[in-house]
Amino acid sequence: MPVCIYVLRGTEILLDFRQLTSIRSPWAGDEIMVCWSLIGLLVLSTLLYKGCHGIKLLKGHVPPHRLKGEDAHLICDFDLEDQTLYAVKWYKDDNEFFRYVPSENRFTQTFYIPGVHVDMRSSTEKSLILKSVGLRTAGLYRCEVSGEAPMFQSVTYDGKLAIIVLPETPPTVSGGMSSYHIDEEVNVNCTSSKSKPVADLDWFINGAQAPREYIMKYPAIIDYEGLEVSILNLRFKVDQHHFKNSQLRLKCTATIATIYWQSDVLGHEDNLVFNLTKSSPNSCSSLFLHWFANFFWMIVAWFST
Repeated sequence: MPVCIYVLRGTEILLDFRQLTSIRSPWAGDEIMVCWSLIGLLVLSTLLYKGCHGIKLLKGHVPPHRLKGEDAHLICDFDLEDQTLYAVKWYKDDNEFFRYVPSENRFTQTFYIPGVHVDMRSSTEKSLILKSVGLRTAGLYRCEVSGEAPMFQSVTYDGKLAIIVLPETPPTVSGGMSSYHIDEEVNVNCTSSKSKPVADLDWFINGAQAPREYIMKYPAIIDYEGLEVSILNLRFKVDQHHFKNSQLRLKCTATIATIYWQSDVLGHEDNLVFNLTKSSPNSCSSLFLHWFANFFWMIVAWFST
């Protein structure tokens, strides 16, 4: 007859079904199975005990991003309550790099992971300082706090850390002319220097964001370190409405998340532009008149000698 035998190990209840031939009650003589209501009561009491007594994670924190060269502060604060601490471990991408075991002679140990450098003087079992982070420091970090027997309870926390490399210089505008006239074409590029992640570029015309049809984004250029250069082209034909107070002002901005903002301004001002017709001042008719005037004054000068 199948009988359920339970074993309590730490916070787990193991159920084992076995075949027994004759288990009889000493007071009734009937075959019996272990009382399922008793097992249910044991499960409930164990869960209640586990929820009310044990290791609790008070605060976990991994900064979402840090600038290259800065320090990163990782937190794994916990309350043991009535438990005994066995170990605190930190992992980067599932590779252990820090261990704190108070019961061992060498209770603090670090393990080599490229890009991860723990400041042991400033770190404790509840917080770590990573010194001078670099691109290889980026990854998924996880702390694990575990208790001693008989509960062997553990709590974990994880978070992603991204490393940001800011452009060394503001964005630069290239390809512009000193002045523009009606019907001439503006064709300029805005280039951001190397960064991680790639900078988002935007064009503005007299303070208003340029229409999408004026914009063309070039593929990012990636170097051997994974740093990226972004280039954004602005191209449109000049119309009278592009000028504000006789001024055409182009501006390019570069942003990375919410921690970086730079701009470069290309300003053009030409008071004669509104007096020009929609033909270009460098048209064939204008060149002919300029040549004819020079030829006329040369003839006058020759006859006067």
